[in-house]
Amino acid sequence: SDKTELFLFNSNTSSEDTFLIHAADNSWIFIDGGVTEYGATDIDAKYADALFNFMWKESGLKDGEKLTISCWYLSHAHRDHFLAFSALIEKYHDRIELQRMLANVPDNANLHSSQLSNYPQFEICMNRINKYYPDLLYMKAHTGMKIQIADVEFTVLNTQEDLIDYWVNNRVIFEEKWLNWSQYKNDPNYAA
Repeated sequence: SDKTELFLFNSNTSSEDTFLIHAADNSWIFIDGGVTEYGATDIDAKYADALFNFMWKESGLKDGEKLTISCWYLSHAHRDHFLAFSALIEKYHDRIELQRMLANVPDNANLHSSQLSNYPQFEICMNRINKYYPDLLYMKAHTGMKIQIADVEFTVLNTQEDLIDYWVNNRVIFEEKWLNWSQYKNDPNYAA
């Protein structure tokens, strides 16, 4: 609606893009939220501070009120998509009401080796969410799923599991190209 705004949040540091939807009911839909400091379990709190302060100011909240995140949508469980959100929850959980989480993560049986290095930090993130928000509504994304939050409607177009057969059947090709990226990066056929 005309009362809903979409923000691309980036602090021009080591952050990845974070999308924030400020809904008409003054809640937030938080999309991803990560940093590129891959070696860190927790990031520098400055990015989490900047995120919280931005949402607080845009919400027009007063002392004693809580910031409402009606949904955290995680596009996939790589550190550069969730570490900042993890730090935000760790630092501001007492000032944030987190209502639901929608995750596009594969079942453990379908994990690719490239995802395994992210799981220790993802487990920390999920443990924080479970600790601070035990009544959180957790939803796993499925193709075709429709979700209405405030005046925002989402349709899930596809999920990681839609691509499992494709990745598994072509794994050797992708891994060989990934490992030898330098020889392919200038090849115009590689992008195709």
